[in-house]
Amino acid sequence: MKSSLVIDTSSSVSVALFDKDLNFLDKKESKELKSSKVLHRLVYDMYQEKGLKVQDLKEVFYCAGPGSYTGLRLAKGFAEVFSLEGVEIKGFWYQDYLKEKNDKSSILLANAFKNEIYVFKDFHESLEELENLPEIINQEDYKCFSINDLRLKSEIKISEAKDLVFKDINNQTIHVLRKLPSREIFYYRSLEEEFSRPKI
Repeated sequence: MKSSLVIDTSSSVSVALFDKDLNFLDKKESKELKSSKVLHRLVYDMYQEKGLKVQDLKEVFYCAGPGSYTGLRLAKGFAEVFSLEGVEIKGFWYQDYLKEKNDKSSILLANAFKNEIYVFKDFHESLEELENLPEIINQEDYKCFSINDLRLKSEIKISEAKDLVFKDINNQTIHVLRKLPSREIFYYRSLEEEFSRPKI
């Protein structure tokens, strides 16, 4: 039976499995910090429990950002192993996911380092000063989702960005992911910008 897999290692590890008819079968998550130690096991266990074979995998969707650069590379590298066997792979960005669902009620945030925050709001992106975080998220008309440790810097509830896909994952999720452009690993700045600014 052909199957589809969705992977997110942008912070912790989340994986979801769909059958050949795109019916949602299962999801697994791990909060372990060493994502590389658990990703393979989670996928293997999920296939075993559902009586499926990894060899029947048709496609892999992996989060390509925003998020921890090291974490994102893990998902991409894992997917690329399957691509050697002819499996279709696609990296997706959460920004594109929000656009495809026409979701302007959500704000996507990430710690962009150098004392800055990456903000994706109303389908526009910007880098803002970290000290402006309370002002950015204290807006009643928006739901806030964060990629990394920004949730620890605020008293206001901020959900994990992966909840956008994994919290209410269902049969429509794959249809949305298939419509998205294929993306490479996301980073907050160009190389020129990254190495021309003083480090803080």
